[in-house]
Amino acid sequence: MALSAVLLVGCSNNGADSDKDTSSSDKTEADSGASEQQYTDPSELKDSYDVIIVGAGGAGMTAAIEAKNKGLNPVIFEKMPVAGGNTSKSSSGMNASETKFQKEEGIEDSNDAFYEETLKGGHNTNDKELLRFFVDHSADAIDWLDSNGITLDNLTITGGMSEKRTHRPTDGSAIGGYLVDGLLRNVHEREIPLFVNSDVTEINEKDGVVDGVTVTVQGEEPQSISSKAVIITTGGFGASKEL
Repeated sequence: MALSAVLLVGCSNNGADSDKDTSSSDKTEADSGASEQQYTDPSELKDSYDVIIVGAGGAGMTAAIEAKNKGLNPVIFEKMPVAGGNTSKSSSGMNASETKFQKEEGIEDSNDAFYEETLKGGHNTNDKELLRFFVDHSADAIDWLDSNGITLDNLTITGGMSEKRTHRPTDGSAIGGYLVDGLLRNVHEREIPLFVNSDVTEINEKDGVVDGVTVTVQGEEPQSISSKAVIITTGGFGASKEL
């Protein structure tokens, strides 16, 4: 699931306003066009899935696609009326090094340069182990997206870079809506159930082992849904003063 983390690269962060956005979310549609997508009807909710994914942003939909590709039966619960999360607000691009698109343009970049420049931009406060993983798998993320029809072959330089490392859609448009629409297309093609207006209020345990969640779908009575695994991809850290 490396891509779930790498998808955060290069995205603009409006998290500080997320508490304000939440209060008006039922009246506001995502800019990505995700509101035009069809979501799973609540009547189709089952009692059990192999994997429950909480949050339908870039990381959540990626996790669901990978789970389905591995033969599992995933489900996605999204609290908002549309999928996309913070990913839909991203406007710049996706940073990655040593990618095939860079090589096609003759750009000589390196993971080490990406690492050092990102570390410098973070004033050396970055989690170095996480940053190293993030950088070393960045080209894999670009390849994975491309293999699923989400091509980021328009390259540019943004703040703090020595090389063209920011990957954007071919037409140079904002990356957020493009990613969300592409990931949603893959979710639908694989017939992965995606329930919106679905509030997960508790992670359930049995004998100290996570075995599902409690979720309220479309304002109905809370239901306990069992699973072999629960993946949390809800974001929201930008609204935390502690973080």
